[in-house]
Amino acid sequence: MTTCEYDEAGHLVRQASGAPEAPSAVNEIRYDASGLVLSSAYAGSDYHEEYDFDYDPAERKMTCIRHITYPTASEMKVFYESITLPAGASRGQMVYFLPANSMQEPVSWSSSDEGVATVDERGIITAVSPGEAVITGTTESGLTASCTVTVTE
Repeated sequence: MTTCEYDEAGHLVRQASGAPEAPSAVNEIRYDASGLVLSSAYAGSDYHEEYDFDYDPAERKMTCIRHITYPTASEMKVFYESITLPAGASRGQMVYFLPANSMQEPVSWSSSDEGVATVDERGIITAVSPGEAVITGTTESGLTASCTVTVTE
């Protein structure tokens, strides 16, 4: 379905379309009075994409700026919920964000007991001495995910 809006002079100023099978997906185009495209946007369930156009008649040049906005992550998970390592060994820990196409954020890592296991800024866990520690990743927006590390002799 396509809807059009016109100004008082009858010029097309906005055209929007969407499909009945995907009602949350909308494509919108805005025009100036001469019919030049000013902006184009697509908003779907996955992301929002927008284009701004600027025409310079003196140079006969069109400039297009593309803006893409992905959804904010609502959840963060670790790849390994539990790890067993011998003292002195290391292993990387990684996270993923949900929804899958959301913007990723920097993660700060911490250990509940650095005498058992440490973790660096990249998520590399190093087993120090026998015991159990919880490694936690935290984002600036407050998302957290944890992993239990068991260190053996």
